[in-house]
Amino acid sequence: MAELLRKFALNISDVTRNVYADVDVRIAQHPSETIRSLTLRMLARALEHDDGLQFSAGVSDGDNPAIALRDLTGKLTGWIDVGLPAPERMHKATKQAARVAVYGSHRLQELVDELHAQKVFRAAEIDVLFWEPAFLDELAATIDRNNTWSVSRNDDDIYVEANGVSLSTTIQHLRARDASQ
Repeated sequence: MAELLRKFALNISDVTRNVYADVDVRIAQHPSETIRSLTLRMLARALEHDDGLQFSAGVSDGDNPAIALRDLTGKLTGWIDVGLPAPERMHKATKQAARVAVYGSHRLQELVDELHAQKVFRAAEIDVLFWEPAFLDELAATIDRNNTWSVSRNDDDIYVEANGVSLSTTIQHLRARDASQ
């Protein structure tokens, strides 16, 4: 089964970061990728928007983040993962990038606890963003081959108009304690 190419016309209004942009994004959905995972990748892409942001070459690329932010020299400055990455992966990420974030919808408290227990480098700085599964499922149900999303953020309140359907949610942030505690 081949990858399915999906197109998104994104209108981004991030009041929190003072970022406003219109972006056309093409994203390949791997045959093994769930629509919820694709939805999380697109939300991460929209909310992390910056010059130099790009998807990795594959959804299961163990050496690279799901979404990478690079500066003009090509240096990795942001490592954005989706799902439930292993603590070892997050240890590697925090050594390579100044900003590390995880977008997920389940078992994230376990991840946060593991980051602390395994003494992951800069664990307390990893931004773990929890998304309600029901919100993701509603948003995923709107996805087609060609999509128009308007994504607005004000602090942790998220508003999405996806293909004519309006949805909203509040992001929950989880953080590991410093390993020295």
